[in-house]
Formats: sequence, structure tokens, C-alpha cells
Amino acid sequence: MPHLAARPLTTLVIEDQDELNELLVSTIRSEGYVSGGVRSVEEYERRGASAPPDIFIVDLNLPGEDGLSFAGRIREQHPHVGIIMLTARSELQHRAQGYEHGADVYLTKPSTKDELLGALNALARRLRSAAPSVPAADLALNLRRLSLTGPAATVNLSSEEVDLVKLALESPRGRMSFDDIRGVLNRGEDISKAALEIKIVRLRKKIADAGLATRSIASMRNFGYQTLFSCTLTED
Repeated sequence: MPHLAARPLTTLVIEDQDELNELLVSTIRSEGYVSGGVRSVEEYERRGASAPPDIFIVDLNLPGEDGLSFAGRIREQHPHVGIIMLTARSELQHRAQGYEHGADVYLTKPSTKDELLGALNALARRLRSAAPSVPAADLALNLRRLSLTGPAATVNLSSEEVDLVKLALESPRGRMSFDDIRGVLNRGEDISKAALEIKIVRLRKKIADAGLATRSIASMRNFGYQTLFSCTLTED
């Protein structure tokens, strides 16, 4: 399995001009990023994504909630995401407002393709270097036997715990939201955060029993959990 940090970063363009939106998405995809576009903050929220993209590219003059308000709110809710503001406002005071509201990069329109991709790639490098380091794959998950093998022991997992480990490894940047976990557990009733925490605590203990000396899963306030381990998947 590849290192989690090597996965393509996800981006979302929020721009109400259709042609510019499509051009930005196409340009960003050409650089190897996973990218999509919406025309407003409200459209983004209607989609109900369980986890934010790694990087937002946000126009300031949007219908409905404007880009400044949205950037400030997203920065508070998800402090680790990247935010690029793209706007025709070039005055110094507008730049200052952008950075005060959480922008990592402030670009003025019209920006060249090279300028946009240069800023995006620089921000992506910063996000990758700031991401929690993931230990080498000292664990092996056997999908057929429902077992986890590490340096110290082989431990048995429940089918739910196997699904949680797979989710941890497959989630973008190793981040599992509460809704992602509820979806994987496939339960008809709503599961409280306290009940989810109990399941994560049990899984952490089994990972530790297998021999991973470092912390395996960290809590992310108001979101879910951050994966801090890696493992290989087998079925033999």
C-alpha cells in the first residue's frame, strides 16, 4: 500500500462564473490533483460532503455567502485545510482581509496558469510536510482471517474492526469523519459519538497489542479521527 501522504490531494473550486470554474478545475486536474467545482457555498453545503477537500480555491464575490465569510468559517472548523482566495480585489486592504479570514494564498484575477499552479503546488507541499508522519507498515491486516499481525502478536478483529481499519487506510489524508464511520458500520440507527469513541478505543488497544508502540488513531475535534498508522492488506 502506498504511503498515505502520497495520495493526490483533493481540491474544490468555488467560483460562480461557469466558464472560469470549468477552466480552473481542468487546469488543476492537469497537474494531477483530484478536483471538482461548485458555483456557491450553498451548493457545496447541499452536497453534504462528510470531509472537506484538502484545498479550497474560493472566489470572494459569490452569490449567497461570500468567500471571506466562508473562508473564516472553514478555517475555524477545519484548521488544517488549505485556502486559496482568487479575486479581482487587488487593494492591499483586501489582501489583508483575506489573510485575516484564513487564506493561505491570495491571488488576484486574472491569474496565469503558471501562477495558479505554482501557488497550488507550494501550498500542497506545505500541507504534506505538516501532515502527521505515518510509521512504516509494521502491521498486516488479513481480510480473510479477520486478524491483525504486528511485531508483538497476531490479534483477532471483529468484522466491524476490519472495516474500520480499511476505512482508516483508504480515507483521504487518513481522516475519518464521524459520518464516514457510521456509514461503514452500516447500522440502521444513529450511533452516538460516545459509542463510536468506545469502538475506536477498543481498536486502538488491539493495534497496540499487535505491537505498534506509537499512538495509532488520534481524535479530531468536531470531525472524527486522524489515522497515524499504516499496514498491508492480505487475504492468504
